[in-house]
Parts: sequence; C-alpha cells; structure tokens
Amino acid sequence: MTHPIVVAVSEGDEARDAVALGVAAARLLGAPLVLAGVAIAVAPAGAAVVPGWSPATDPRRLREYVAGELRRQADAVPGDVPCTIQVAEAAGVLPGLEIVAEREQAQLVVIGASHLGPLARAVRGDLGLGAARRVGCSVLVAPADDGMGPEVALRRIGVAWDGGPEAGAALDLGATLAERGEAQLTVLRAAEHGEQATAREELDAVCAQLAERVPCRAALLMGPAAGALVAASADLDLLVIGARHRALPGSLWTGSVSTPVLRHARCPVLVVPHGARVPAPA
Repeated sequence: MTHPIVVAVSEGDEARDAVALGVAAARLLGAPLVLAGVAIAVAPAGAAVVPGWSPATDPRRLREYVAGELRRQADAVPGDVPCTIQVAEAAGVLPGLEIVAEREQAQLVVIGASHLGPLARAVRGDLGLGAARRVGCSVLVAPADDGMGPEVALRRIGVAWDGGPEAGAALDLGATLAERGEAQLTVLRAAEHGEQATAREELDAVCAQLAERVPCRAALLMGPAAGALVAASADLDLLVIGARHRALPGSLWTGSVSTPVLRHARCPVLVVPHGARVPAPA
C-alpha cells in the first residue's frame, strides 16, 4: 500500500500553492492525495471557527462548509492523481493535521507558506515548523514569496548536508527523488573561513558515491549556513533539509539553520525530521 500525501487546505493563495505542490509530489512519488481541512472548535464560546472563515454556532454546518471548500479544491486536481478529502474537528490547525496524518498514515504533509508579516507570524506561530514537530512524517512547505502557479516542476533538487545523521537521511531522500524525477541533484554545504578545504573534500566524496545513481554536483557555500542556503534556494526547485529534536522544550531544530530557511527560502522546502516517516516512491 502506498501511503498518501496530505495537503493542508485553507482559503486563498496558500491553498492553491499547497495543492499544486502536492500534485507535483504525488506524481513524483506515485501516491494519492488527501486534501485536509480543520474545523476548529472554540469550546468557551460554544462556536466553531477556522482562520479566515466566519464562526459557526453549529459545528456540523462548519464541517459542511469546510468539506465544500475541499471539494472545490479537489475538482482542480488533475485526473491522473487520485484525490480524496478529510475534515478533522480539533482545537487548532496543528492538532487537526496531526489527526489526519495519523489516520491516513501519511508519508508527507504539504503546507502552504504563511504570507503574514514577521510580527503576525510570530503571534500565530509558523505552521510549517509546528507540523514538522507534530505530524510524524516529513513536511513539504511552499515558498513564502511568489506564487508557484498551477504546474510545479521539481527539476533542480538541492540537499543541505553537513555530514550528520539527519543530513544523511535528507541526502538519501533527495537522491531518491532526483533519481525518480530525472532531476539534477546538488549537495550543498556551508563552510566558514578555514573549513573550506575539508568541506570541499567531503562534498566531492559524497557526490562521487551518488554519481552512479543520479547526476550530482557539489556546491560549497561560503558563510553561515542559514543565509547561504536561503540564497542558494533561488536556483532550486526543491530544497531538502534534515532536522532533529533538541533537548530544549519546544525546540526542533539543530542550531538556528532550519527555522530561517523554512521562513525565507525561495523554493519549496522538504523537512525530514529525525525518526519521521520518509516519502518513498511507489
């Protein structure tokens, strides 16, 4: 059985971008899509609401409305991609996505980027970062800047690699996706002053190992990793990064790299949390 790809659907451009990205991933992996909506119950007021949608005194009416929006988005999914819908009732968007991802045993959750400003984003929280903490599988986040259009091509795949085990899992997945999609694979490593020679040698060795599977090139980036990866993302169609849980409460990321990359990358970012379900082509 091929595990599905769950696409988090809201209203507006975020939904359009997420569905387009989900379709591209589904074709690449040979997986069905599940379009997921969350009806958020607000217990103290006895009403139900989702972000951007009007409160409803009857939760059943809200569920019906959310289902209608999901069906509208599903109608736009190309016929070659199997697609169903799921509505979850939960106290928030992330708990609802967690319910659907667990129910469907999703191999991937796709999320549209937040187009809010920095302050609003900080107040509301970043859905992509939160999902990677909670949903138990890899998470694919659309870029925050420009809309991607109805057709998404993942022809240039980059993997952030630093030699660690989380980066190794991301590299293996990136190579698999590039092989499946006949894409160009770029292995990216950032190096500070004095580290370049060692980093270049390690990069060349990794690319030599991968060359038998997929066209691969090494890209040595100068300077701090976060800024270097964000800059490099402008020349990619997909950036794959690994992540692990830290000891600090509520913290997911290794250092401060993955958070700014997810928020500012110019291409979709695929986050592979340590121990999470990893996408696998059918």
